Amino acid sequence: MKVRVATGTAIHLGLRKGKLPSRPTTAHLLTPGKCTFDCAYCTKARSSASNPDFMCRITWPAHSEPHVWDALEETSSAFTRICIQVVNGPGCFETAKRWAREAKSRCDLPVSVEARVNRPSDVAELLREGADCVGLPLDVASERLHPVLRGGRLDEALELTLSSADSFPGRVSTHIIVGLGETDEEMVDVSRRVLEKDIPLALFAFTPCKGTRLENIDPPSLKRFRKIQLATHLIAEDASTRLEYDRAGGLILPSIEDDDLISMMGEALLTRGCEGCNRPFYNERPGCTPYNYPETLTEEQIAEEMRVIRS
Repeated sequence: MKVRVATGTAIHLGLRKGKLPSRPTTAHLLTPGKCTFDCAYCTKARSSASNPDFMCRITWPAHSEPHVWDALEETSSAFTRICIQVVNGPGCFETAKRWAREAKSRCDLPVSVEARVNRPSDVAELLREGADCVGLPLDVASERLHPVLRGGRLDEALELTLSSADSFPGRVSTHIIVGLGETDEEMVDVSRRVLEKDIPLALFAFTPCKGTRLENIDPPSLKRFRKIQLATHLIAEDASTRLEYDRAGGLILPSIEDDDLISMMGEALLTRGCEGCNRPFYNERPGCTPYNYPETLTEEQIAEEMRVIRS
């Protein structure tokens, strides 16, 4: 069987030549094949006409399993985590379990498995087989849009995430995508329910990908993404934080002094999710301002972000 390896990870493992403007701290692996689900934004969706080498905007070249595991064993000290992302095709669950076992047998790194499963017992099984954390993606933070863009109901996906986190504290994470047509209020409400349970929450920016149903939709503005990052940071720090919205559901951030905002940005704008994961360039090309910063912001970057947020 082949293992798809994110380009940055493949370079870092020595499986592919190239330069890395920012080093990925997590080794990202992907199960092969096409998905049985049909998410409107995903290159792996059932009806997607995207190049099969792509997952979002990143290429994931396929390599033989022995080469990948050997390379991981030799270079594991260069990573802080292994993340196995599961494309929901035939046999994917068994593959994810086998890969989790193999990863744990090759190195001491924590292993995350990101999978769209249906039952808490599936989560339990993945944890039993070697995963340290199971990511249960929510993707679409809107009851209105979830059935249309992802399939299924948001309340059911959210309930699975929350109940799994109750059953396995500290071993469940999730993510949502900003820019799929949800309102700020919908985005913050879902984030709050997740963060109140101390579930690590990763924010992704919607990225239009060729061959998907949403390929012609614009990504979210940087200013809106920053507002969501700051709002979720405030809630993560204090779940009782109350936020206000305008008539269109647009988020109104509380008044924050410049010094406090600068201090807050140092953490709020960094990549969040599983501990030790920085995911450079997942939503943007090298050279562009990142939606999520993979490394500590420089003084110049903080000054520019202040301009964006205060504009």
